[in-house]
Amino acid sequence: MDFPYAGWVEVANIARSVVAFTRPRPSKMAPGAETSGDIPVPRTPAQVDQLCNGGAMSGGIQGLISGARLGGVTGAMSGAVAGAVGGLVGTKVGFKYQSFPLALAAGAATGAVGAAAITVAMGVLTGQPLSVANLAGYSIMGGLTGAVGTLGGSRRAVTRDSVYGGYTAGLVAETYTHNPLASLAGAAGAGIGGRAQTAFGRAALGSVSGAALGALSSLPYFLSGHPLAAQALVEGITAGAITAPAGTLVGPVVRQVTRNAQDEMVAGINHKLDPWLEKNPLGTKGKMAAGAALGALTLGSFGMLAPVVGIGMLPALAVSTSAGAALGAYKVGKAIQYKEKAEVAEKYLRTYAPAAQGVSNVLLNLKKAEAQG
Repeated sequence: MDFPYAGWVEVANIARSVVAFTRPRPSKMAPGAETSGDIPVPRTPAQVDQLCNGGAMSGGIQGLISGARLGGVTGAMSGAVAGAVGGLVGTKVGFKYQSFPLALAAGAATGAVGAAAITVAMGVLTGQPLSVANLAGYSIMGGLTGAVGTLGGSRRAVTRDSVYGGYTAGLVAETYTHNPLASLAGAAGAGIGGRAQTAFGRAALGSVSGAALGALSSLPYFLSGHPLAAQALVEGITAGAITAPAGTLVGPVVRQVTRNAQDEMVAGINHKLDPWLEKNPLGTKGKMAAGAALGALTLGSFGMLAPVVGIGMLPALAVSTSAGAALGAYKVGKAIQYKEKAEVAEKYLRTYAPAAQGVSNVLLNLKKAEAQG
């Protein structure tokens, strides 16, 4: 009779451990910090710049994918630029004025104007006629990517994570609705929902926001006189109302588990790597090689997005990996040079500063002696 009871206790303990792993926990990499991913107040300029760059990257990547689905290479270019610039402007405005509505408006407006401008410019260069529906579609896509980028640069991890969850759920909805803007509507709606403080509040706000943006995504159908415009409106509202709350509830859990796992993994590696490096310090070439490997891993994955714009994955991976390796090695090399120059300057000060101070004291004493004599 003891065995079943002991088994249930073990199952309960495992379940509690799994649930605990979905929540923020003390970081093993940064003592005194948590793995929540939030950037606490006050924020340093470096942290703000990192979040702004993260917002630009989030908007750019999602704009690239959604723009390509909307209009091939031209749409990918328009979406990537609109998302990156809109995300950067929106996050900078938000941090400067500490206003979420102003940040979201700035990011969306910048993205919409940027996408429309690129679309018009490409139309003039290629000689392709532009319709009101086409221009509206690109403008809406740009506005949504700018908003997504702004939300992706939030200091609150739950907002950034909700964008990730909403976009993932939106991609699923996109396959059913065949609306290339459904994923962006889900991402932006989930990100807005992520501003709420409770899970119920996030789901409710995400559902309303997602439905409204889903309705907006159907506007090009009406402008073009599409016979299924009414159906697109219903599908857009339904998809947004489902994907946004799903994203804001599931996304933060998935990303929190990822952060906890990364913290565990890096801490474990460092626990074994640091003692080895103390005994076997890396030279300049070894450090540059490590930088090249890190750069290749960081930028190399971007090559996987190439098929979205019709480019082969393997050639793109080769280019992005090589570029990342070269950039990583260059950055580490420059850092080593900077450190070497700093060490030379410090050695110079240690050698000559005391002597200069001694000479100064002698001259001062001579002047005092002359004044007294």
